[in-house]
Amino acid sequence: SISESTASTCEYTEYDPTNYTFVHTYENRGNVVNGVTTHIYKAKLDSLDFGKTYSYRVGGKNKDGVMVYSPIYTFKTRPQDPSSISFIWMSDSQYTPYTVGIQNRFRTVLQAALKLCPNPDMLLHGGDFSDAGNYLWTYAAEVTGNEDFFTKYPTMVASGNHDTVGTSEVYRLINVNLQESTRNGGQSTGTGMYYSYDYGNAHFVALNIAKDSTIDTTQLAWVSSDLAASNKQWKFVYFHRPMYTCAGEKEPDPMDDDLCKSLEETFTQYGVDVVVQAHVHMYSRTKPITSLGTVATGWTTQTTNGYEYTVNPGAPIYTETATAASNVEHIYRGASPEADQPSYLAKYASGKANSFAIYHINGNTLSVDACYVDDNGSNLQYYDKFGIIKNAS
Repeated sequence: SISESTASTCEYTEYDPTNYTFVHTYENRGNVVNGVTTHIYKAKLDSLDFGKTYSYRVGGKNKDGVMVYSPIYTFKTRPQDPSSISFIWMSDSQYTPYTVGIQNRFRTVLQAALKLCPNPDMLLHGGDFSDAGNYLWTYAAEVTGNEDFFTKYPTMVASGNHDTVGTSEVYRLINVNLQESTRNGGQSTGTGMYYSYDYGNAHFVALNIAKDSTIDTTQLAWVSSDLAASNKQWKFVYFHRPMYTCAGEKEPDPMDDDLCKSLEETFTQYGVDVVVQAHVHMYSRTKPITSLGTVATGWTTQTTNGYEYTVNPGAPIYTETATAASNVEHIYRGASPEADQPSYLAKYASGKANSFAIYHINGNTLSVDACYVDDNGSNLQYYDKFGIIKNAS
């Protein structure tokens, strides 16, 4: 059950380890798990300046009533008008306390991603953050095990089918305003969440397509209105269950007709550039698609520095990047699987554990590195290096 708890103090200041200012209280919501009450603490930090480094710590009273504090952490706010954006993409980490390999893999893949992208603006996660979404402590364990990352970089999570088991814990972890909206008659979060945000010249939309491969009319109307209202140069949509994938053991149909019919017209009409998907633990990338597997016309390709760029695609590219830590899946379509894939696919591969992607936006160019590493993090391999160039002459 959820109950309100007493407010506690949040402290933050522009970076200066010798000076702290107590300026906010934050909401404390309780969650009873196995008879033990734990708490989620959320702080809203306002009046922050662009491009500044801030320090913070969290604390509370221990069982003896003595205040105890975390180490001092730091984060840096984005520049007012960033000239470039870089973010890490992962999905299906599916943390479980019962499989040590999965626990270690998630840290391995984070560290490998940071070698390619040492100062990401954020991490986007496509869902199945935990393997057991009805247990809040599984999220806490995954975050605590990577404290050096999660205390420094924003993490924007979509809901996965494992996250929406039982009480759907994931929605409570990432977005204060989202939680407030449910109190005022907003979206239901019983099976996940949806929201959007801007960063620099890019607009990001996280949809709730998690419990099954459907989207309700309320969310459909919302995403159409949201995308129509954005004038950002780049638009990304991400969610869990895929519209397009390469065929695998669990997904014999590589295209979800119902989802495509619901969303494709909206995505194309409002200029979505990339749709990033999850759930199927394999790698795939489509050509630009207008509707139901129909490849757009008028675009060209060019290869520069090892990247295959689609120039002026005119329709979204759909991609998925296997699993960050969990079990892998393989292409399986008869005796000759490599020759039996849909023609709208530009690239595909059987999945590997420890998979991730790095997205770089620089002006009118997007470059993507889709990678995986071994369990030691020492052998980096590439599924794909691709990108988009917009408005090129």
